[in-house]
Amino acid sequence: MADHIYSTQVTQGSLRSCNASPQIIARFQFNPAKVTDKRAVTYTSVEAPGQILPFQQYVKGGDRSLTFPIEIAGKLAAAIKIAGKLTAEEPPIETGADGDVSPEIRKYQALLYPVNPSWKTAGISQAKLFASRREFKAPPVCLLCLGDRSLDCILTDLSIDETMFNASLRPISASLRLTVKEIVPYGGPDLSPAGASG
Repeated sequence: MADHIYSTQVTQGSLRSCNASPQIIARFQFNPAKVTDKRAVTYTSVEAPGQILPFQQYVKGGDRSLTFPIEIAGKLAAAIKIAGKLTAEEPPIETGADGDVSPEIRKYQALLYPVNPSWKTAGISQAKLFASRREFKAPPVCLLCLGDRSLDCILTDLSIDETMFNASLRPISASLRLTVKEIVPYGGPDLSPAGASG
């Protein structure tokens, strides 16, 4: 019998912070079924008398965004953990009592708020962590890993649909939709006269 063209080993995708302490690592329990990759650039039309069509002059690059769904199933994760099906290389998602997926959802939410070492202690709202803080800090820069592809990015949009609940009304299943934007990994370009090449 010939080997199947698809490997039985599945690489687990993840979204992780690069500059938060403690580091935020959200491993995808189920890899996305679909990833939408979108980018646009800006051109301007340069017109002159007698031209059939205007000349298109490149002006600047635009955002590159990736949008994808993530599914989280706490009861399934708890069942797999109990059955001992996960290895040390494939840690389960974080769940609370009775398969509560709030600890896992909290990871994604923390990637949208300024870096804060207390992100794990947030309840339903990350905002309360900043009640006594007034300094400006950006949310963490992230690394999106999909197989052997990785992308320096920021999480710009997160939608969460809690789809099932336990007896304490805590979510045990959720559907997330994420949008990340690619960033230049080493900071912006040096636009000063000294940084210009001649």
